[in-house]
Amino acid sequence: MNHQSYCNMNNKQILSANIGGIFSYVMALAILFSSGCDYITNPVVTHSGNSALPTSPPTRVDSTSATDDALTKALVEDYTGHRCENCPAAAIQIDPLLTGVKAANIVLLQVNCTLTFGQGFPKNSFVGLPDTAYGIDYRITAGNNWNNTFINGDNNGLPGTMVDRLYYSPSAGAGGGNDLYLNVKNVSTPFDSLTATSPTASIHIIDSMWAPPTSFLAMNITTKLHNPQSGNTYWLVVCLAEDSIYDWQDSLNVNRQYYLKRMTLRKVINGNGSGWGDSLTHTTSPQTKYYTFTNDTLMLNNSMPISLPPKIPTRFWNMAHMYIVAFVYQQTPSGKPYDYMVLQAQKLHL
Repeated sequence: MNHQSYCNMNNKQILSANIGGIFSYVMALAILFSSGCDYITNPVVTHSGNSALPTSPPTRVDSTSATDDALTKALVEDYTGHRCENCPAAAIQIDPLLTGVKAANIVLLQVNCTLTFGQGFPKNSFVGLPDTAYGIDYRITAGNNWNNTFINGDNNGLPGTMVDRLYYSPSAGAGGGNDLYLNVKNVSTPFDSLTATSPTASIHIIDSMWAPPTSFLAMNITTKLHNPQSGNTYWLVVCLAEDSIYDWQDSLNVNRQYYLKRMTLRKVINGNGSGWGDSLTHTTSPQTKYYTFTNDTLMLNNSMPISLPPKIPTRFWNMAHMYIVAFVYQQTPSGKPYDYMVLQAQKLHL
């Protein structure tokens, strides 16, 4: 394959085309290191986060591209729950952004929250439905913390939507009742406005992924603040999100067994899972942080088209559909209206 052909492939495809053992794997890496494609060099992750790295070669190595890193990306959050009958309406607002002309500029997180709408229900909770209906609890600590800070869905109800955590009422700052959906504002309006501006930070992601049975992830996240403001503090949050989960959803009192859930928040890797992340140094120099993750719920199934029912039960996480999601936000000494504002987001498919 000639040099130009490699430039037209992404790094994941290059490695997939060379899976005939360790020798072919090393050759593929050599091509990556020497080519002039629009990709930052993809070394195998060698720094450990909180776990020792596997000794075997990773299944895949990939990274975001320099061109993609330079885009302004907006974090769109959809606060939802499977027993929230109006929540599919918020997802319908977001769907056009995922396929529109600015699809490259959106980083979506669907955050399940609240006891009323998001809890996993015991078997046989719903007469006439299978005994496992609505049994998966997609809520995590970070999502609950974000809900309590920004949406307050337990009191105001769901759905709730935000773009870069800017508030419908700037004078109020962070707090429940300030989300877009509650105030009848379509997410496309702030999304189009924010993605038309120049980025104030950049994020580059490198990951090494070991498929089951190893089921291990290692990642380098390099952040650059373009113009940090005096007095502000800056934070990096690193998550795992799973796209294309098919599971139960109440949709206007219709129980849909195979409802498509997009970019569901599964795990926050750093900051002890709180959702508030790790602090960044107040500098314009690039700064890299290293993280690892392993979990016995990680599975892998690349079968297409997606079968229904899914070949991997929803209680497992399908690595073939998972993304690393990272975003940088600020905290300001004066608080509102730019406290917690997200400056840049990025995602990378495993």
